[in-house]
Amino acid sequence: LFAFISYWMIGLRSGCAGCLLSFMLVLVLSNVASTLMCMAVGVLAYTNAVANVMCTFLLMTSLLFGGFLLSQSHMPAYVAWLTDVSFINYAFEALVVNEFSDPEIVYVFKAALPTKKLPPLVCHGDYVLKEFGFSKANFWTDVLGLAAICLLLALVVYNGLRVSETGLIF
Repeated sequence: LFAFISYWMIGLRSGCAGCLLSFMLVLVLSNVASTLMCMAVGVLAYTNAVANVMCTFLLMTSLLFGGFLLSQSHMPAYVAWLTDVSFINYAFEALVVNEFSDPEIVYVFKAALPTKKLPPLVCHGDYVLKEFGFSKANFWTDVLGLAAICLLLALVVYNGLRVSETGLIF
């Protein structure tokens, strides 16, 4: 329901039912990945305090390497691999590709206040994707990456619960 309402309020691509469904799919998968990551930390941590600190650290790290501030191509090699384990990176790329992948749509960005000094900026979605270093072909790769992260984290939670049930807590 949140995705359905927010899609139109944000002003994302209208007239594209497939885009709305893709948006919903990516949001659900990223929320499940986040929840499972926090559950995995909670299962494996000794105390609630440790779990809170670890979840905060992992979520902030995922946000930092999610691609909002810096693309993977501009990162030093010794930290660029962190984008590959950030579920937010997969979700961000999938959502950007979902919005900007239609070459027929032209985006016009205008200044907040009418002025002749700043003419409207016109660009195609392909330019936006290129600027971020994203590819249209990566949409389903990103969705599968999110699903794989969810599956891996679900296995960690399941095994952590089984081990803690037998009394062998880490």
